[in-house]
Amino acid sequence: MAKNKSVKSSQQYKEDIIFFRMCVLFMLVCAAVVFIFRLKSTASNAFYRMAHQPLFISVLGIIFLLTIAYWAVCRRKKKDESEKTFASINYVAVMAYIFIFCLYWGSTLSPRYETIITLTIALPLLYFIYHIYKKDFFVFSVSNLVFAAAIWFFFRSGLIYTIAAAVTLALSAYCCYFGYRLSKKYRLSDRYHYRFEPICISFIITVLLIVFRNFITLPILTSSVVWMIVLFQYLAGGIYYTIKLLREA
Repeated sequence: MAKNKSVKSSQQYKEDIIFFRMCVLFMLVCAAVVFIFRLKSTASNAFYRMAHQPLFISVLGIIFLLTIAYWAVCRRKKKDESEKTFASINYVAVMAYIFIFCLYWGSTLSPRYETIITLTIALPLLYFIYHIYKKDFFVFSVSNLVFAAAIWFFFRSGLIYTIAAAVTLALSAYCCYFGYRLSKKYRLSDRYHYRFEPICISFIITVLLIVFRNFITLPILTSSVVWMIVLFQYLAGGIYYTIKLLREA
């Protein structure tokens, strides 16, 4: 009896740690979004000049590499970080964002604010989904982010964007294959059925949007309409998953 109580207390503590990490991440996201809006509204380019300095970027790069090294050591020693306030991967994720953000900001005079804000919100949202929902909705969300990236690259012109569009479209197809493999695995091993169909439907919608927007060029498919369709189909998939979860509970 005491052993079961101890196991339950340990599990509750781990859940509290995850909740604390999510709260901290939420505050960091809010701070990052406010900071980006401040950069957009101010006429000063002081941050650009600082981010443009090789010494500044080098220091951030070294700190980023140190966090990766710390994460690698923890992985090699197989440390249980579930009861730590912050895991090594949390430090890597935060430093990766700061380093890439500053590197991008220091290398361009016309940053894409909407894209940066979208990624600043979307990537932490995946972390929330990973801990709140079951694995299938997380895979569905990651796949949709890849699909959205493919559409975004197809909207751009230039050799680099064309190559990136081809790569992300191939990665999008692999997301469907990965979802199919997991669906077979979970269907055989667990009463909880992994749902593959929404990933496939989202991929088909992505391909159709790319074809009708870039090759057939339907006038009705403006950029805003395309992104509305992408958002709507993702929300529809989320509602589908939620209803399924309630029925299986």
